[in-house]
Amino acid sequence: MNAENADRGQPDRAAEGINLEALLAIAGGDLGLLRELLGTFLAEIPVLIRAVGEAIDRRNGEALEEAAHKLKGVVRYLHMDRAFEQVQRLELFGRQAGNWREAEVVFQDLRLLIDGAIRALDDVMRKPPQPG
Repeated sequence: MNAENADRGQPDRAAEGINLEALLAIAGGDLGLLRELLGTFLAEIPVLIRAVGEAIDRRNGEALEEAAHKLKGVVRYLHMDRAFEQVQRLELFGRQAGNWREAEVVFQDLRLLIDGAIRALDDVMRKPPQPG
């Protein structure tokens, strides 16, 4: 949290590519509800990432398109714009069942973005609510 947001009991404006301010607005300004929503997504993201990785490993375009589409919804909801772009590319790779080596590279970049985002979200989840 930065000093301005800490005074209001709100998370930083952005953490690892996530627009936390937009998420807090979705939660109606309720930090407790935001934490609850984030907990749900933190449980869902590894399952979706695993499905994308397995589809790439199997060179299964249909499975990649489907898994990437599901993950795209989650990263969009979390306002993870850079990750959204990467997932969108993977969804297209699945649809075209084309360059699997490039899909692997995009997936590795996505994993780095997601891992950073998860660490940032974990930090938000662990911080005690600030009086405000």
